[in-house]
Amino acid sequence: MEALDCFNFVLNIKPENDTSWKNKGMVLAKLSKFDEALECFNTVLTLRRNYAQIWENKGSNFLKNNET
Repeated sequence: MEALDCFNFVLNIKPENDTSWKNKGMVLAKLSKFDEALECFNTVLTLRRNYAQIWENKGSNFLKNNET
């Protein structure tokens, strides 16, 4: 959970940091917290609509959560 604490700290200071949102989402997905991960990925896409890696992360998240 230390990684999440670090990303949350950064996001409290700079909520527009898309890299921290992406990384937080990836950590949450690894913890099988798919809904929370999806929220993070969606936040990134509000900041950078054409961020291809995030679209890939969302797809992987849906697959892991058995949503096709």
